[in-house]
Amino acid sequence: MQVREYETGTEVVRFRANDLETYGDDIEVTANALRTPGSLMGITAEETIAYPVNVTIKAGEAINVLALEDGPGALAELTLQESQFPLQERLFL
Repeated sequence: MQVREYETGTEVVRFRANDLETYGDDIEVTANALRTPGSLMGITAEETIAYPVNVTIKAGEAINVLALEDGPGALAELTLQESQFPLQERLFL
């Protein structure tokens, strides 16, 4: 359960079914941005560069896995995947 506390006198507007119609365009733009990272910044798939990285990091170890030296830019997508290790290794035992 989430609870938000507001100062006394704060006007709270609740979501109503007709808000889908009222804010439909804004909702669609937001949904599209979540589906296609970079779309709001005008970045296309053709303009992106993939940097595949495959590393093994031991318990307690810290390493630098990616250092971009191509100048300023935006990180559009980052995917991390955990390998299946025995539970004891995952718990650092």
